[in-house]
Amino acid sequence: MKRYAIIGCLWFLMASAMIHGNARAEIDYEIRYDSNTKQTYELKQNIQNIYSELVSGVHKESYILMVLHNKELFAYRKDLQADWKHNQLVITEGDGKGDTITGTLRTESVCVPEVQPRSLFQEIFQ
Repeated sequence: MKRYAIIGCLWFLMASAMIHGNARAEIDYEIRYDSNTKQTYELKQNIQNIYSELVSGVHKESYILMVLHNKELFAYRKDLQADWKHNQLVITEGDGKGDTITGTLRTESVCVPEVQPRSLFQEIFQ
């Protein structure tokens, strides 16, 4: 009976680890602009650049952790405030009563060709 309990526990732990491995890696954001802001692209692009540099070389499962521990990097100006609310990064500029945009931060991927192992049999039959 103890064996079945141990096997059941191990099966449960492995199943929960597989579910955790499929965790969402994208990070949603919301930028609340100042009521006097007319140019919104520059701030959005700077936030994206900071994010890309922050998660460069990090596994997808650690993206959220990197943002949570380094959210002060997103407040790179005195009038910016970075918070984590409702599972998204919230950037507030000034009074935050202007336009609001939302989206998902993307990571820049580098195209690396997949290396195929050479096989003598494969070369013969091609």
